[in-house]
Amino acid sequence: MRVADVKTGSDPRHWAIFERQKRIHKHIAENGMINPIVVSSNNELQIGGCRLQYAVLNGWEDIPAIIIDDLDEVRQKQKEMAMFEYTFLSEKFIEIKGA
Repeated sequence: MRVADVKTGSDPRHWAIFERQKRIHKHIAENGMINPIVVSSNNELQIGGCRLQYAVLNGWEDIPAIIIDDLDEVRQKQKEMAMFEYTFLSEKFIEIKGA
């Protein structure tokens, strides 16, 4: 999907970069984009803010994305992606949003 088509509440270039984001950005730089971002059918970002931010900051035109509208599916996908993050982030950096 085109990075410019992803809808967020604000510009990812202005989002803060905390230690968690730095670690995810570093992982992407070293290993590529392993997990896609998740958007709704109207292109609203559901999961993957750090990945989208990396793509924006590095001038990517396209980003891997999957479309999910069902909130239960979004929550399940978030848990799956968090399990992947456990492979390279310590627990204090894992972020699973509540329902």
